[in-house]
Amino acid sequence: MCFSYSDSKIFFQLVWVGYGSLWIAFEIVIQNEILHFFYIIY
Repeated sequence: MCFSYSDSKIFFQLVWVGYGSLWIAFEIVIQNEILHFFYIIY
């Protein structure tokens, strides 16, 4: 096996960090959109 357990652990950590940063960026965009929406209303 060329894909060892430690390699898969590192791979999953990279995927998890990438997914987390994507989710944080997504939440920031959503919050900005909500703020713009409320600024338009009021």
